Amino acid sequence: MLTSLGEDESQARADVYFKLGRIKREQGQAKQAINNFEKALGVDPSHRPTLDALIDVYSEIKDWKQVVAYKRQILDNVMEGDERFKMLMDIADIWNDNDKSPGKAIEALEEAKDIKPEDRPLLHKMLALYESTGNWLRMIDTVQAIAEMEKDPLRKSKFIFTMAQLYRDKENDLERAVELFNEALDLNPKDLQAFDRINKILTSQQDWKGLERAFRKMLRRLSTANVSDPDLEYTLWHSLGLIYRDRQRDWPSAIEAFKMATRFKPDEALERQILAELYENTDNIEAAIGEHLIVLQKEPLRVDPYRSLYKLSLKMHDYDRAWCMCAALSFLHKADEEEQRFFEDYRPRGMIQVKSRLDNEQWVKNLFHKDDNIFIGKIFEFVTPAAILAKTTALAQAKQLPPLPKQFKQDPATSTVTFAKTFGWAAQVLGIQLPELYLRNDVPGALVTVPSRPVASVAGNTVLTGFTPQELTFIVGKHLAYYRSEHYIKTLFPTLDELKVILFSAIKMVMPDFAVPENMAQAVNTTASTFVKYMQPVERDSLRLVVNRFVEDGARADLKRWMQATEITAARAGLLLCADLDIAKKIIGAEQQLPGDLPPQEKMKELLVFSVSEQYLALRKMLGIAVG
Repeated sequence: MLTSLGEDESQARADVYFKLGRIKREQGQAKQAINNFEKALGVDPSHRPTLDALIDVYSEIKDWKQVVAYKRQILDNVMEGDERFKMLMDIADIWNDNDKSPGKAIEALEEAKDIKPEDRPLLHKMLALYESTGNWLRMIDTVQAIAEMEKDPLRKSKFIFTMAQLYRDKENDLERAVELFNEALDLNPKDLQAFDRINKILTSQQDWKGLERAFRKMLRRLSTANVSDPDLEYTLWHSLGLIYRDRQRDWPSAIEAFKMATRFKPDEALERQILAELYENTDNIEAAIGEHLIVLQKEPLRVDPYRSLYKLSLKMHDYDRAWCMCAALSFLHKADEEEQRFFEDYRPRGMIQVKSRLDNEQWVKNLFHKDDNIFIGKIFEFVTPAAILAKTTALAQAKQLPPLPKQFKQDPATSTVTFAKTFGWAAQVLGIQLPELYLRNDVPGALVTVPSRPVASVAGNTVLTGFTPQELTFIVGKHLAYYRSEHYIKTLFPTLDELKVILFSAIKMVMPDFAVPENMAQAVNTTASTFVKYMQPVERDSLRLVVNRFVEDGARADLKRWMQATEITAARAGLLLCADLDIAKKIIGAEQQLPGDLPPQEKMKELLVFSVSEQYLALRKMLGIAVG
C-alpha cells in the first residue's frame, strides 16, 4: 500500500515537471523546458510524455544523438511488437539520414530484424547500408534472405544473380559466383547476362572443359524449358563449336556443333565456311566441297571458296571442277598466275565439241532453275498449242501476222551460213525440236521467236553480224531454251499480267469454281472460253490432272519468280554451249530489259553459282566436254 502510494506521488511530481516544461517550451524558453523535462525524468525515468517531448525538442534543434538517446530510453520499456520495431526503424533512419552514421543505423536495423526477420523494406534498407559500408558478406546474406522468400522464379533469379555478382566482384570467389550464376539461369534460362558472366569467368580462367559444360548445360536448359529462340540457340551452338575448334582442337565435336548451328541459321555463310575448313582438316574432302558450294550459293562474289575448291579438286584429281573454279576466279579478276594459266589452257576458243545431247531428264534435273515451278510449267505446256492457235488466229484476223518470206528461210542442215549452222547444232545439243529459221539481213533486229504455225525464229542483221561463233552459241542456246514446251508460252505472252491471265484461264477451264482476282475475271473468262475451242477433250483431261495436283499443292504460283527462273534456265543453256562467263556477261548486258526481268548483275550471279555447281559439272560430263 505504501509502495503504491509512493508511485502515485512520483507520477504526480513527474507530471508537474512535465507540465512546467511544456509551458516553458510554449514560451520559447527551450533551456528551462529541457531542465524541467529532465527533472521529470529524474523522478520517473519512464515517463513517456516527457520522453516524447524531449525527442521533439532535440529534433527541433537537430541534436540527433539526444533524440536517439531518449528513443532508446523509451525502448527500455518497449521490449517487443510493432511499436519497438517502428522505433528501431526510426533510430536507424536518424543515424543514417541525419547523423551519417551507417554503422549505428545497421545496429538498429539488426535489432529490428530480430522482431521481423522477413520485413522486405527492412531488408532492402539493410542492403543499402551494407553496400555503403562495404560489408559484402552481410549484404550477400541479406540478398539470400530476400531470395529465399521470393516465390516468383524470375524475380528470385535476379536476387541470386546479384549474389553471384557480389561473390565475383567483391569477394573474388569466382567458383561460388559461377555456381550462383548457374542457379539464376536454372530459374530463368533467358537470363543471358548470367550466362555471359559464366562465359567470361571460365574464359579468363582458361577452363575450356568447364566452358564446354556450361554451354551444353545452357542448351539443355532451353530444351527443358521449351524455350524457342533460334538466334540464341544458333549463338550457343556456334560458340560451342568455337570452343571445340579453337580451344580443344576437337574437330569431330566442332563439326557436330557447327552442324547444329546450321539448323537454326541454314543460310549463314560463316557457318558453312567454318564447316568446310573443318572437313578439310579431317580429310572429308567431299563434305568440304559441299559446304564451300553452299557458301557460294549465298555469297557468289566471295573469292576464298573458289580458291579452296580449286585446291581440293586438284587433290581429288577432279580437273574439270578445278577448271570451273579457275574460270570463275578469272571472271572475277581474282585468279593468280597458276589459276589463270590453267583456265586459259582449257578455255574453249570456238564451238565446243560434244559427244552427246541433252535429254528431258537432264533438263529437269540439272538445267532447270530450282524456282522453275514444275506445276506452272506443265499447265503452260498443256495450253500452249491452244494459245498458239488463239494468238495466230487473232493476229491473222487483224492482219498482223509477222511476214515470213520463203526466200529468207534457212535449213540449218544444209546452210553454209555460220549462224544457221550454229542454230542447228545448238538445237541438236540441247535436244530441242528445230523451229523454222529465217535470216533477215535486210532488217535490223536480234534473234526473236515469232507467233506462227509452225513455230519459227527470225534473226535480224543485228545478231547476224559482229559476233564470234562462240558468242553465237550463247545467244542461240539461250534463245532455243524457250522452245521447251514449259517455257514457250513466255514468248507469246511476255508480261506478268498476261501470264497471270493465261494461268488462271487454264485453271478455270477445268475447275470452274476456282476463285480469281476480281479485276482479272473478265479477261480470264474470255481467254478460257477461247482456249476451250482449240483444245480436245483428251487435252483438257490431261490439263485437269496437273491443275488438281497444283491446287492440292497449295496453288503456290509466284509467277514473277517463275518468269525470272525461266530467264536463268535459258541463260544456263547458253552458258553450257559457250562455256565462257565473260561471253555470257557481254550478251546479257546488251539485252533489252523487260519489266519484271532480273537485273543483269543478278543474272550473272546466278550463272556464276551455276558454273561451279554439281549440276553444271554433270552436264559437262554428259556432253563429253569436261576437262580431263
